[in-house]
Amino acid sequence: MVSLTFSKSIVDRLKKNMATALKLSNIRLYRLTQALLWFSECMGIKEIARLMGVCEKTIINWLKTFMDKGVGWLIGQHYQGRGRKSKLTKDQKNKLVELIKKGPEDNGFHCGIWNTAMIAELIWLKLEVR
Repeated sequence: MVSLTFSKSIVDRLKKNMATALKLSNIRLYRLTQALLWFSECMGIKEIARLMGVCEKTIINWLKTFMDKGVGWLIGQHYQGRGRKSKLTKDQKNKLVELIKKGPEDNGFHCGIWNTAMIAELIWLKLEVR
C-alpha cells in the first residue's frame, strides 16, 4: 500500500483554489479541489467517490494527474475553453458592435429592430464570415 501526504503549502494552495472556485462559480474546479482536500485529510478514495457521485477510477485519475502536473493543473481547469471557438476576431467583433449600434436601417435592412437572422446576415455581408 502506498501512502500519499500533502505538504502544508500544497493544502494552503488547494484552499486558495477552493476560494477561487467559489468566487467564480466554477463547479469543476470546486469538485477537483474538494476531492483533493478530502484526500489530504486521509479520507478514503471510496468515500470521496461516493460523496462526489463518481467512480473510484475518476478519483484515482484526478490524483494521478495532480501528482503529475501539480497545482497548476487545477488553475487551468477554470480557463479551459468551453464550447466552439469564435469565428470572429477581436477586431471583427468590435466592428460588429459599431455596426449594430448604427441600427438595421443604416445597414441596409428595412426593419427597425434587430433579430438574429439579420445580425447573421450582417456578419456575412460586412465581415464575410458565416
